[in-house]
Amino acid sequence: MKKYFLVFSIALILIAASHVQSRMAQDKQGQELSERLSIFRPFIGPIWVGSVPGDARMGTITLKWDVLLNGYAVRLERDILNSNHRLETTYYWDESSGKIAFVAISNNGYLTKGYVSAKQEEFVCEGFQQGPDTKRQARRAYRIDKDGKLFEDDQFRASDPDEWRRTHVSVFVSNSLHSSKEFPVLKGPYLGQKPPGLKPELFAPGIVSTGQDEATPVFSPDGREFFYSAKTGPEKRLTIITSKIKEDVWTIPEIAHFSGKYYDAVSSISPDGNSLFFISLRSSEHLGHGKAR
Repeated sequence: MKKYFLVFSIALILIAASHVQSRMAQDKQGQELSERLSIFRPFIGPIWVGSVPGDARMGTITLKWDVLLNGYAVRLERDILNSNHRLETTYYWDESSGKIAFVAISNNGYLTKGYVSAKQEEFVCEGFQQGPDTKRQARRAYRIDKDGKLFEDDQFRASDPDEWRRTHVSVFVSNSLHSSKEFPVLKGPYLGQKPPGLKPELFAPGIVSTGQDEATPVFSPDGREFFYSAKTGPEKRLTIITSKIKEDVWTIPEIAHFSGKYYDAVSSISPDGNSLFFISLRSSEHLGHGKAR
């Protein structure tokens, strides 16, 4: 027990976000995307969680697209959790070529630069990749199928200039916990549910209480935001879920933009509503204070 407590006390981090989640996310989610980058719109917002079917060595992969620089750029963060491999890609409109350009840098020393071609619900990044032991043409394609699954297709050009070789295809699902078609319209305090009383009752059955070990619910002091913890994804990792009032209607609960990659659980919100406290089992390089940008 002493050993467990020691390990847990080292790994368990209490993080105080300097602004509550909606304020931290406002810059990312509230920016209007440039029409020249509109092909990314279906991909932006959720955290996409997936893997390479049939290859357990890769483990869980996460993708997260965000809007940057007043809508004139898009960033993709790609993480392979088991290997601590991280890739960040920035997409932007290149006036000189009249195309969407990208620059991708990984934490193992690889740099890829090129251009994006696109059609509805799909785009292809093609460019030149160089690293410590590699120089080659690389291609990565993304598409969303009719069922809402996202496919990532990795290829590189072999010695034959006309031949592309596939490295792997990864399959992802979004962090949205409910379909927009089936989710009810919720208005009023407490997600439109009956206010709490002295008798314990299941809260928001089928909406919040879905059998995924939901726990630690907390509303912001003004009652306009709601956070709780639940098990999500193929690994059933405890994650922070959030919903907020937007245009007088509660949004569909989704994984908070700062959660989903590591074990996270809600603790509390400060009385002034400016700080969200939560516990996390993330590594030291992912620690810090969230803040409005």
